[in-house]
Amino acid sequence: MKTMHSFRALSLGLAFAGNALAATFTVINTASDGAGSFAQAIRDANNSPDPVNTIVFNIPGPGPHYINPPVGGFPLLIKDNTTIDGYSQPGSAVNTAPITQTNNAVIKIVLDARAPHNNLRDMAYVFYGTLTTSDPPIDNSSMAGSPPGASGQFERGGFTPTSTSPYVPDEMAILGIYRATNVTIRGLAFLGDYANSSGNGLSEYAVAVAIDYGLDTTVKGRLEYDEGSCRGFHIHGCWIGVDPGTGQYHPSSAAIAAFRHRDKATGGTRPELPNMENMTIGVKRGSTNPRAEFNVLHAQSAGYAIAGEGIRCRVAGNQILYAPIEIGRYDDTQVPSIVIGTDCDGVNDADEGNLFPTSTATFYNTGNKVYVLAGNIFGMDRDGSRPGTINFAFGQFRFDMRTKVQFGSNLDGVNDAAEANRVYDTFGFSVNANAPDNTAWLWMRGNILVGNKLPLPLDATAHVNVFNKFIDTTNSSVTPTITALSTTSLSGTCGLPLPGVAQVIVDIYQADPEGETLGQPQGLAYRGSFVDNSAADSNPAVGAFTFNIASLGIVSGTKVTITANYLRTAAIPNITSISRSGNNTILTVSGGLPPYLVWRATDVNGPWTQVALSTSQSITVADTANTSFYRISGAGFGQTSPFSTSVTVP
Repeated sequence: MKTMHSFRALSLGLAFAGNALAATFTVINTASDGAGSFAQAIRDANNSPDPVNTIVFNIPGPGPHYINPPVGGFPLLIKDNTTIDGYSQPGSAVNTAPITQTNNAVIKIVLDARAPHNNLRDMAYVFYGTLTTSDPPIDNSSMAGSPPGASGQFERGGFTPTSTSPYVPDEMAILGIYRATNVTIRGLAFLGDYANSSGNGLSEYAVAVAIDYGLDTTVKGRLEYDEGSCRGFHIHGCWIGVDPGTGQYHPSSAAIAAFRHRDKATGGTRPELPNMENMTIGVKRGSTNPRAEFNVLHAQSAGYAIAGEGIRCRVAGNQILYAPIEIGRYDDTQVPSIVIGTDCDGVNDADEGNLFPTSTATFYNTGNKVYVLAGNIFGMDRDGSRPGTINFAFGQFRFDMRTKVQFGSNLDGVNDAAEANRVYDTFGFSVNANAPDNTAWLWMRGNILVGNKLPLPLDATAHVNVFNKFIDTTNSSVTPTITALSTTSLSGTCGLPLPGVAQVIVDIYQADPEGETLGQPQGLAYRGSFVDNSAADSNPAVGAFTFNIASLGIVSGTKVTITANYLRTAAIPNITSISRSGNNTILTVSGGLPPYLVWRATDVNGPWTQVALSTSQSITVADTANTSFYRISGAGFGQTSPFSTSVTVP
């Protein structure tokens, strides 16, 4: 029979006031449903009166243990603060290998939705107030209202508007999360059956995170709806689409899906809701064991490893096999809004990058927000081989929407090497280059680039409408030039900066020999940086420079290439003063561009926690700690030029 353990916060028989109650539900068999099953444990957690709940496993036998969904799929998980812990199963073990090696986690719990058990949870849980799922019972009365709109403009639970059974065209999931904040999934494997499911017209997801307005019919800001939120979702240490028993691939059409929700009940007066807020796929910020949190994500090659319409999320420490990720849709001025790889905060940076052996990162409707793609590896497999050209390393950034991209290191002197992307054998980047002004940019510094086949970061001619917001393209060239080079000196020219550019930084790289063969100069190894017209530049002319590079140790015979980086502000933001007033800390900021993100730690080495977002240079933060350390980041980056033609040091 199923066992259920409820743990209360007790010590020596005394309950401590203020400690939250917690319940644990134990799965003891592989039955699809009934006593002791995983399905029943989800129902028990959903119905638990305790604010914190955990589903654990104690199934007899060595495993792996394969659990098939019941008819209609597993129940939706709707309980806040719930953890499903596959690593609780005896014999399980977390991964210890780096991201560039085969993940060595020992996973014993497998949610197996392969035929004849491809019973999936219908995620189109509402159609204008008509429930299509009843496990668990859900009140969606606030969704009833106006009739269907134009194609694609439906009240959205899943992607499509109709749903009557698991075997008609619809969006389905092996495991569905709905209206549940701070859910954690760890140590599970998910096996899909895309070949059979797609034949029934299904969009099959391994994990789907679904949100709505709850029962709130008022009109608010899009991030103010709490009842239907799934904020704080965290999935880590999982294998999706990979059988831990055989190592074989059994993918879904998407490993993880997290789509927006659209209003129809009130005729569209409520704002569309972005998903993924504070979602972490992989390594969470400040993790004490980042490699244990690596995921392996495998999806059908025509699908997506991650498919989302969201903001304020991070994808860190994942092996993303053979299917791209795609996250887009919403404007968001938070800096950064979406992090793919390391967050550059100095904590776990070397273990936060993602591995993309043959897949890419694609985006759509990227809006006015900041993306950080740092510390990732594109085009290299887990055995160190390079599978071949993988199309674009990233695609479809909308500079016409004022999208801002940091691709690589911020070169702030903290873990710069770990922040560099390693990019092999791609066609570079695919973008919409019609930037309206210099609030859209692609900042690309410090990366390791090998054998990429198109100009990086962007082609000077095809993408001139990005460059011409920073560079006087009428009177100067977009691409810099090396005019003289020795082991101790480098002279050259770069495009003349337009008003609004505060500083031009020249980055120096050892050139990639494969790129030279392809006729596409690119930087294999970052060697150093100098500022045009600074004290280090002996040429006083703007757009012309001579630097003493003796300190870089570049030897005769080395091929060198450079880029020029056009900063919208002369410096990264700094905290110039700090004071305490009661339980508040007041920070004064200079440099950089707002909005500013403020991070706090109780130790100088972290972990760091975001505590404020401000557009003001005077920032007040609630703080009752005896000792605090603060860091700040802002939007003050800019545009990177193409690489110059390389020159060999004589």
